[in-house]
Amino acid sequence: MKEWYYLLQQFDTLHPELQRQVYRSFYELVYKDIYFLLEDHALTEDLIQETFIKVLNALQKHDVSNIPAWIKQVSRNQTLDHLRKINKERYTEKINEVNTFDKNISPRV
Repeated sequence: MKEWYYLLQQFDTLHPELQRQVYRSFYELVYKDIYFLLEDHALTEDLIQETFIKVLNALQKHDVSNIPAWIKQVSRNQTLDHLRKINKERYTEKINEVNTFDKNISPRV
């Protein structure tokens, strides 16, 4: 088991070096998972940052037995939430387009 995992159990707050070790240990796993769904490097990097902020804030609040699986699930949830948000925005835009189109059509009597 990695040394940082033991350290996680010993401290109430995450030391910056410990945060860096967690980030370095799981960056590739998280990158591959998010990029597979988005196929966009810049967006993947943004979601990686959001994922690690969430992970590092929650890591000691949760009793996690399998940290890699938990981090992967957090990253997948972040990505799916982002995709839902995008789809909701697109759906709302489409509804607005239809409503605008309907308003511009005057019924003929």
